[in-house]
Amino acid sequence: MAAETLCDFTVKGLKGWHHRVSGGRKARVVIVHGLGDHSGRHLSTIDQLTAAGYECVRFDLRGHGESEGRRQWIDSFEDYIEDVLAIFDWVEGHLSAKPVFLHGHSLGGAICLRFAAHYQDQLSGLFVNAPAYKLGDGVSAFKILVAKIMNRFLPGLTMKSSVDITALSRDPEVVMGCQTDPLVCGFNTVRQGYEILKVLPLMIDEVKTITIPVLFTHGQQDRLIQWQGSKELFNICSSGDKELLCFEEAYHELHNDFDREAYFQKILGAFVDSYASSSRC
Repeated sequence: MAAETLCDFTVKGLKGWHHRVSGGRKARVVIVHGLGDHSGRHLSTIDQLTAAGYECVRFDLRGHGESEGRRQWIDSFEDYIEDVLAIFDWVEGHLSAKPVFLHGHSLGGAICLRFAAHYQDQLSGLFVNAPAYKLGDGVSAFKILVAKIMNRFLPGLTMKSSVDITALSRDPEVVMGCQTDPLVCGFNTVRQGYEILKVLPLMIDEVKTITIPVLFTHGQQDRLIQWQGSKELFNICSSGDKELLCFEEAYHELHNDFDREAYFQKILGAFVDSYASSSRC
C-alpha cells in the first residue's frame, strides 16, 4: 500500500488538495464533485485510488465548499469548464508529468464529459458516475422555458435545492453525514439552474466526439439522475474502449453506497489499471 501525504493549494479562488503517494505513482486522477457538494465527500474514492498508487487532485468548484465565489452562482456553464482548466494548469505547472485520468460524479460527470469533448488530448481516460444528463424528473421544453424567463428577470433568486438527500445512498450514516455537513449547500440560484438545464441537451452531440477510454457507472435505483441517460451516452460515445457498468440496487452515490467495494474494484482493476500503463500521455 502506498503512503499518502496531503497538501492544499489555491488557484484562481479554487481550493484544491493534492493527495501524493510514495512508490509507484502510476498515474494521476483529477476529481470533480457534483452540484451543491464538495470534494471532501469523495474521500472514499481517493482512499482507494491512493492505496493503489494513484495520485489524486481534488478541488471545490467555484461557489462550492471552501472555494471562493458567490454560493451556487455561475455566469455560464463554461465557468465550470474554466475551473477544470485552472486545475489542469496548476497540475502542469507544479507536478511532474504523468498520465492523467478525469473522474466526475453527477454534475461533475457532465462537466468532465464536456471537458473531455474539447480537451481529450490532455487525458488518458475518463470515468464518470451518474453523469447529469437525464434528470430524475426529466427536463421538458416547458421547464427550460420557465427557467429562461426566470433567468431573465430574477437570475440571482435562490431556491431550496430539489435534491432529496435520502436518495443519495442506502447507507443511513452517509445520509446523516450529508444532512449535517456545513459545506453541503441546500439551495441553488436561478442562473445556475438555467445554465445547467440549457447545456444538458447538448451533451449527446459532444459525447459523440469522445474517443479516449471511458467508463460509465450508474446505480439503477438512482432517483436523481436516470440511469438510462448513462446508457444513452454510452451508446453514442465514439470511444473504442468504453464500458457501461450498472449496479441494480444502488442509489446515486456509488462511492458512498453499499456496493462501493465492487464499484472501487471495477474502476481500479478493470479501468484505470488497464489504461494507465498504456497511456499516450
